[in-house]
Amino acid sequence: MPLDISAREPDDFLHNPDPLRDRKNDRGGHIFTARGIANLGCLFVLAGGILMLLCVHFLSMILSDLC
Repeated sequence: MPLDISAREPDDFLHNPDPLRDRKNDRGGHIFTARGIANLGCLFVLAGGILMLLCVHFLSMILSDLC
């Protein structure tokens, strides 16, 4: 494994981006993708589940003190 910067490796094109070559892949993107919406949905479901667990816990504590 050479540690010399001038040594060329077969995968150097992956580590050295070319803006002219990559322009066609970077154009036309949309900020709202299905994957992003699915991630947000999962976060909302997890946050709602944790919130419901906390509410049930506190309500059970309050109801047990009343009885």
